[in-house]
Amino acid sequence: MISHYPYRDESGDVQYRVVVDRTSKSKKTVFQQRYVDGEFVNGMIGVILLLFRLPELLAAIARGETVYICEGEKDVMRLVGLGLVATTNTGGAGKWLAEYAKYFDGAHVVIVGDIDEAGSLHVRQVTESLLEHGTLASLRVVDLTTLGRPLPPKGDVSDFLDAGGSIHEVTMAAEAAPELVVADPEGVEQPTIIEEKLPPLSARIVSTEDDDQDRTTLLMSCLVTLGSFMTTVFMCVAGRNLFPMLYFMAIGAAGTGKGLASVSRDLVYEIHRSKRDEYNRQVAAYETERDAHAAKKSKDKGPPPKPPARLSLIMPGNSTAPVILEAMGINLSLLIHETEADVMASMLKADYGDLSGVLRQGHTHEPVSFGRARLNEIIEVAIPRLALCITGTPGQVGPLFRDGENGLVSRFAFHVLTRRSKYKDQFNKDLWNVQSIGAQLAPRVASLYDALSKLAPLNIEVCFTRRQRDELRPMLEAFDVLAEDDGDTHTAVVRRNPILIARFATILTIARFIDVDGDDHLTSDALAFLESGQLRIEVQDDDFDTALSLAQYALQTARIVGRLLPATTPATLHRAHKGAEGWYSSLPPEVERKVAVEIGKSFGMSQRTVDRKLNEPALFIRTRSGFYSKTACGKVAT
Repeated sequence: MISHYPYRDESGDVQYRVVVDRTSKSKKTVFQQRYVDGEFVNGMIGVILLLFRLPELLAAIARGETVYICEGEKDVMRLVGLGLVATTNTGGAGKWLAEYAKYFDGAHVVIVGDIDEAGSLHVRQVTESLLEHGTLASLRVVDLTTLGRPLPPKGDVSDFLDAGGSIHEVTMAAEAAPELVVADPEGVEQPTIIEEKLPPLSARIVSTEDDDQDRTTLLMSCLVTLGSFMTTVFMCVAGRNLFPMLYFMAIGAAGTGKGLASVSRDLVYEIHRSKRDEYNRQVAAYETERDAHAAKKSKDKGPPPKPPARLSLIMPGNSTAPVILEAMGINLSLLIHETEADVMASMLKADYGDLSGVLRQGHTHEPVSFGRARLNEIIEVAIPRLALCITGTPGQVGPLFRDGENGLVSRFAFHVLTRRSKYKDQFNKDLWNVQSIGAQLAPRVASLYDALSKLAPLNIEVCFTRRQRDELRPMLEAFDVLAEDDGDTHTAVVRRNPILIARFATILTIARFIDVDGDDHLTSDALAFLESGQLRIEVQDDDFDTALSLAQYALQTARIVGRLLPATTPATLHRAHKGAEGWYSSLPPEVERKVAVEIGKSFGMSQRTVDRKLNEPALFIRTRSGFYSKTACGKVAT
């Protein structure tokens, strides 16, 4: 069978066609022909590549309908035949062009990719392109492998339908999929960052940027890395001594500035390097002893020397749970600093080792253990201390946390970055100051690490003043009441917010020990405090205010992140939409939009959800302005 797929420009004029020859059972042949003087000729020289069914796509977007992006023309025509609006790009997987994104301004988009590796990469390419270059109303991705139908290794949506799947399952999966468009939400503001109120170290870092969003990125990420080595500092929260190790993620599309978080890694890299150098010295000594032991005669040998344990502060994000546990058993604390959330996500979903469980338990230093049957050993860490600093795109949030109910998401502080409102000059020499500030301050941070390490086994307790506790109490009680009306995930976020406040305040307090200009690296007050033998220090009001602002900001961003997460399982997702089924069943054959919206309220449906349903061709046909008729076969799947 030979199929011809014409590609038309915005005016509807044919520019070229794609020819797919499937007559051979072993292999299909695909080629393009440009349209010249009324006929198709081979070759595409001078032809501008277009989206398939472009005029129909633009008309549907103008009407506010949901549009589907597939990987090939065959899938597009299959969906079109079932009442949806669909498109694809010439060449299929890996051939998406950035300029295609301009056509999707204001569009509700659903991507349905093939299930092989090329399809996954294509979905990611299209997603990132649309988020970076387009201005979408919404963007969701349907994962066909979650819909419970047997699919071939390189299956697509046509294979799903051939396997007994329905178009309703596809549209409901799209409805249930996490929203990937992170808009600038009304009422969510950047935390209040006043340089004069910050510790000198933090003030020096944020002073390199004048954009509030960038300053927040720098401050929050640097507090994470500073807290990662404070193993002799704690604050008592709800009867537990908590060390200041934070879990943090900066979320934004490409070009939003989340890369600034790399400065925070530079800030502590000298500590990591000193640990690595010490390990290398121990290895050299071990090798000398090992060789000497091997040269001895058998009767004089004795037990062989043991290799040294690997010392480090920074761990790679692709480490498995056993590797992380082993490293935590050797080092007093660890920092995972990862610029690609996908790397962490692949480890969290690995079959070997429950990394998610390790992270959940490690958040409040609960004992962690892991058995390795092959080696007949159990790795145990009595007091795990782990800090996380991760950056990623909105599309990477779902794979990282999997769902909102596994408890990990409520342990994170999130920073959500939106598109820049003004151009940032990439050739401005001041950018060098930003990228180099971490390395410049690293020796001073290392001096703080050395001073704190000498306190062991004693610890410094950081505590709030009575006035600060009195101010916190009614605020946290109010949060607790509000949390009762929220979902389980946000309730957990609210309940863990005091931990964030405490850890931010602790790190800010100890960061004041650093002198950013003096020869001693630490302030005279800090040196006097450390030499006095005191083990208790109160939070300054300025640091209390900053910590409170950051924690309140994290409460707001957690709501945004919640919209990026799927529910626990596809079955749970479908059960959550039983209200939609009842709403659909209760509607008359023809209904006015405002009536449908009012009926939807009684089923817990938002106006946006009702509008999306009304614009699904599989469910409704628009008969006239503001009126919709239910299709004969329409049914909202549960």
